[in-house]
Amino acid sequence: MVNLPNIMIIGLTGISGAGKSTVCEHFARGGFEIVDCDVIARSTAAQSDFLAELQDRFPVDVLNADGSLNREATAKLIFNDSAKLRLYNGIIFPYIIYEIIRRIGSAAGDVVLDAPTLFDCGLDMICQKIIGVVAQRDICAERIMRRDGITENMALERLSIQRGADFFKTHCDYMIENDGSYSKLTENAENIVNKLKGRI
Repeated sequence: MVNLPNIMIIGLTGISGAGKSTVCEHFARGGFEIVDCDVIARSTAAQSDFLAELQDRFPVDVLNADGSLNREATAKLIFNDSAKLRLYNGIIFPYIIYEIIRRIGSAAGDVVLDAPTLFDCGLDMICQKIIGVVAQRDICAERIMRRDGITENMALERLSIQRGADFFKTHCDYMIENDGSYSKLTENAENIVNKLKGRI
């Protein structure tokens, strides 16, 4: 664990498209500092050090002619090949973790790590509490399609390589099961925010 005086680190993870962003909004309103690990990952993917290492270690060229990452080609490749996904994550995760730790170190208060791959990259080890957000597969697929502008097959492919709801239920301190009701999702999120603000 990272021991920072008077700072609590909360992990927020779960199935893609289950509603983590909505839960994050409630934590932000509750005074928690949000560290969006997806945003960090996207910025990391543009860093020259990462791109050079990727070019050196990855078996397939996924860079554009100008040396930038071809995100579409990379996504298609790693979401259809678990070995290449593990390799890609093994290259990018250290860069992401470094930036996350740096941001935690400069935080003014309690922090929520919005991290879909919280367990995959070992960030669960620095969290005092972990919240899992899950939903039915069809709900998640529909949200992913709408959010990312992709086909149903592509959304289902992404979901197929992610951890299932049962994993999160056994590894998280709090669970939010999103049945599609915004009011219920909001109520559950607010309850957890209030508990954690009270350090319960």
